[in-house]
Amino acid sequence: MVYSSAGQIAGILPSNTPLGAGTMTVRFNGSVAATGDVNVVAHSFGIFTINQQGIGPAVATDPLAGAAVYSTINSAAPGDFIDIWGTGLGAVGYPDDGPTQPGTLAYDVKVYISGQEQAVEYADRSGCCTAVDLVRVKAPNIIGCFLPVVVVVNGIPSNYASISIDPSGTACTADPTFGGPDFSQLQSGGTVDIGSIFFTRSRISIDIDVVGPQATFDQTTDAAGASYARVTLPDANAVRAFAPQGINQIGACTVFRFTGESAQYPQLVAPVPLDAGPQLSLDGPGGAEVMTKNGPGSYAASFVPDFPFLNPEGQDQFPVFPTYFEPGLTTVMAPGGADVGAHSASIVVPQDFEWLNKPAANAVINRNNGFPVNYNATGYDYVNIFGYSATMVGQDTIGAGFFCAASAAAGSFTIPAAVLQSLPQSQLTQGFPLGFLTVGGYVTDTFNSADLDVRTIVYADSSVVTVNYN
Repeated sequence: MVYSSAGQIAGILPSNTPLGAGTMTVRFNGSVAATGDVNVVAHSFGIFTINQQGIGPAVATDPLAGAAVYSTINSAAPGDFIDIWGTGLGAVGYPDDGPTQPGTLAYDVKVYISGQEQAVEYADRSGCCTAVDLVRVKAPNIIGCFLPVVVVVNGIPSNYASISIDPSGTACTADPTFGGPDFSQLQSGGTVDIGSIFFTRSRISIDIDVVGPQATFDQTTDAAGASYARVTLPDANAVRAFAPQGINQIGACTVFRFTGESAQYPQLVAPVPLDAGPQLSLDGPGGAEVMTKNGPGSYAASFVPDFPFLNPEGQDQFPVFPTYFEPGLTTVMAPGGADVGAHSASIVVPQDFEWLNKPAANAVINRNNGFPVNYNATGYDYVNIFGYSATMVGQDTIGAGFFCAASAAAGSFTIPAAVLQSLPQSQLTQGFPLGFLTVGGYVTDTFNSADLDVRTIVYADSSVVTVNYN
């Protein structure tokens, strides 16, 4: 036992614990307080993160600077040593309750930063504490504030965290698609006002059982939205949760886990909505439209008419929805409100994005192999690849999702096996897999507003298909 509190107990699993299914029993004052099922595996490395949630900036330190913790305002410089702290490398061959003996483990440990494998300088017990492990690498010549990092032990990937690397060794350079803010101004936390405008075209392909034989729901819909919020951050590291969804380092992937029906990247800081006016105006090749206020700080326009999902006869036919976005300049105008003054934002909508090797609905994706994605993204800034898979454990939905950002000009990207292996196997529910894969082209830009620290406008053309991660 390491410690106990009102809501948590921490202990060390002895190295000689048999592998496989077992039962954990908690006793208090000699009486059984709780029991639970556990599955003991040989390796399951977990990277410690600053927010103690297993996502976001890693607990990574500089061994040559008194173990100073790297952050977005204290970045590693290329060539610096990075000590990644965690637990779960595997069993040791000496008593767990005795002194640690660093340098005795011989597991196959790989570290990937921004998708690129790094030479491992050390991977063993930390020397400070029983069951606390340390993996040391050198910072690569890759620049970014939230570079994804994963540790793979004997083929088993850890959780995905992030590391900040910048030549200055101080505040990192924000990703060009991020739109601010200046991290050096948030060393002790601070308030960030965020404006995010997003246009989406979604192409959905799902095999579904309706009245009669199985049918494929294949539909294209357009939508426009905007949100304005004020976020009080404990430190600059927390900004990552409020970056535009899916933005990542080009050529890299990150993974997050979730419980419940939602497969969204977790936001750990509650935003306060900001008022930008009673409604927003939308104008472009598709004509003039209104983005209505559907809640504090939230505006939306939907181009899907209000009529039944199936036709009146209940046949296996689906309506064709009208679309709005056409190639050319589209502009949003906000009249201003109590919190945000009048402003406008424009973006050039390109030709349709093409996913060239899109699998059929419910196709099987082997999680042990990389999965290639081929596309035509002419006119787009980058390609975002998003997937998730879920399974049921009792009454709970347990799952994991991933984001990958790929070069638009490259025309192809392979989702690494280490990413797919982080997903649970998709459960089939009435023949319908609890797995999706989305691939889309993104155009991003910023706009002017004296009242906002982060200002982004995004157009995304994405295709979604149900898949079975197996």
